[in-house]
Amino acid sequence: SNAPGLEKIDRGDHQGKVRFSFANLMHLHRPLVIVDEAHNNSTGLSFEVFQRINASCVIEFTATPADNSNILHRVSATELKAEEMIKLPIVLTEHATWEEAVRDSILTRERLAQLAQADTNYLRPIILFQAENQAQDITWQVLKDHLITNENIPENKIAVVTGDQRELDGINLFDPNCPIDYVITVQALKEGWDCSFAYVFCSVAKIHSAKDVEQILGRVLRMPYAKRRTHQELNRAYAHVSSTSWPNAIKQLHDKLVSMGFEKEEADASLETAQPTLPLSATSNIIHEPPSLVLTLQQAATLPEADKHAVIIEHKDGVLIAKVTGLLSPEAQETLLSAVPPEHKETATVQLNTHQATVQRAIAPVNRGEQFVIPQLCLNLHGELTLPETDTFLDAAQWTLTGPARLTANEFSLNEDGKTFEIDIQDGHIHERFVSTSEQMNLDLVDAGWTDLQLSRWLDKRLRQPDVSQPVLLEFIRRTITFILDERHIPISALVRSRFLLEKVLQAKIKALRETARRQGYQASLFTQNAPVEVTFDYGLAFGPSTYEPRSFYPGRPYVFRNHFYPQVGELKNTGEEFECAKLLDMHPKVKFWVRNIERSQHSFRLPTSTDYFYPDFVAMLTDDRILVVEYKGEFLRGTPDTEEKISIGELWASKSKGKGLFLMAWKKDDKGRSLSQQISDLLK
Repeated sequence: SNAPGLEKIDRGDHQGKVRFSFANLMHLHRPLVIVDEAHNNSTGLSFEVFQRINASCVIEFTATPADNSNILHRVSATELKAEEMIKLPIVLTEHATWEEAVRDSILTRERLAQLAQADTNYLRPIILFQAENQAQDITWQVLKDHLITNENIPENKIAVVTGDQRELDGINLFDPNCPIDYVITVQALKEGWDCSFAYVFCSVAKIHSAKDVEQILGRVLRMPYAKRRTHQELNRAYAHVSSTSWPNAIKQLHDKLVSMGFEKEEADASLETAQPTLPLSATSNIIHEPPSLVLTLQQAATLPEADKHAVIIEHKDGVLIAKVTGLLSPEAQETLLSAVPPEHKETATVQLNTHQATVQRAIAPVNRGEQFVIPQLCLNLHGELTLPETDTFLDAAQWTLTGPARLTANEFSLNEDGKTFEIDIQDGHIHERFVSTSEQMNLDLVDAGWTDLQLSRWLDKRLRQPDVSQPVLLEFIRRTITFILDERHIPISALVRSRFLLEKVLQAKIKALRETARRQGYQASLFTQNAPVEVTFDYGLAFGPSTYEPRSFYPGRPYVFRNHFYPQVGELKNTGEEFECAKLLDMHPKVKFWVRNIERSQHSFRLPTSTDYFYPDFVAMLTDDRILVVEYKGEFLRGTPDTEEKISIGELWASKSKGKGLFLMAWKKDDKGRSLSQQISDLLK
């Protein structure tokens, strides 16, 4: 009754006593609370509930976290795209009128439907129309009538979803017999609506809340079957709006993507502008060359000489305009934006960033159909090539767990005064700390009748290993206990009392023995005179069009990369030595294109080490079709075991590549006194 925080009965005969309630039950158990769609859970009442049930932790899932959210993990849009879960980029087309926007959205859907007929899975592209509220001009009734009367759409192909009209309730849009190709809504579709057949977003609404646009736009981003489609057009989403109802649409959609959780650089690269089209034929393509960007200037702009080919500045109808057709340097971008009227600068900045990203996407080697395949290091075992995994080296060492584990006094020790110290091995280092009384076993509970066999069986259950059979493990434990009893002269009663500590020490010891064997197998498999090592394109790693999954992006300044294999450079800061190394690769005349290799990605190039994998920083295709692999190291890492191991495996890969591969461990200044630029140039001679 004195438990703090519990609700009490506030009147009657039982006043002051704890109330029998679910809230009090939760309060006592301190539940872990998981909140889905957490952006809707921001009221005072919500937080009051968390306090009343005494939540031990609240974990939120949302695509639109609040500004003050404690974000534990963020999944970038690029990661989702690499996992083939979403359609990107969004192709935006602005029209003079809403009727033209509706017409082109229908044409887009028809072209997509033609392509979908050849897809491996059933696919029926759907348009989501956003109409206006009843008090406005283009209501759902007006839009539906327009579709039926002017666009000749059969009424049974149209469904209306508003507060009053729920024409999709009970309808399975994935059913091949479902006729619905057009869905008209006003506000956001209900959460959980996840029809991945929605491909086209068409808004005729002049007034649109940010949340509604976010939700509807998000509904066309899901990839059907979470699998990249064969036709490139089916991997994109499409938006059609009118300039009268959506002035500055590019900026509005950009802002919506950012508020939906996209990083700014992701939002820049996730929009693509297109021009209104003529009626599409069966062979026409709905993805066009990137259109030129027209900016209105208030004053003349003097561009750097290297950028003049990409911009035409002229007077048109008494107005000074700049027509941007190519990729611009940051200096040229700043010059143009400084000449734009101040009231238009914010929108012009987004337009220019989107244009840059669109051009980058068009010129990126991966989108030009270039192939980038890296020969991988393999082992020829029993006449078959195999990629070496870490366990391969254990097999090569013929590792097995044999005992006893000769635990030294530093590894396991019990003081004579009865106080117990825990000795543990972590990363090859000894860590010692006093174990408090609460962690020690109560001596009164010790079964004095325990034998060494009973202790062995108890440890056996706690030390099970996936790569050690139970009889082998049990024998290892039995021999270890015999060693401790006979050689260390620690009595069985003390071992039983400290068995939890002994378990931890043996876990660490088994791990250390395994790692020692793995290192021995690594050396024997790869670096002996007759090691069966081959570097072959038969197991080549291909940088594919949808397999680049960085968690962050190069911000685009102060240098514009022009030869990166993908449109964006992942996980690279815009300052520092690695940035300078990337610039040198991008500018080198013998580098055809290159990739910033992403660490810990299953789609990245990697080489085995004795404990894990090595992901070099950069991989480049040279103009003579050789492959250059570069790992950059700071001076403080020179001579470390990790660095030396990476040099050894990198040079082994290069030596076994039959002249196809080059490896460089790059430094700001190497041991010969050469600059980074000189190191690269000398290697590429």
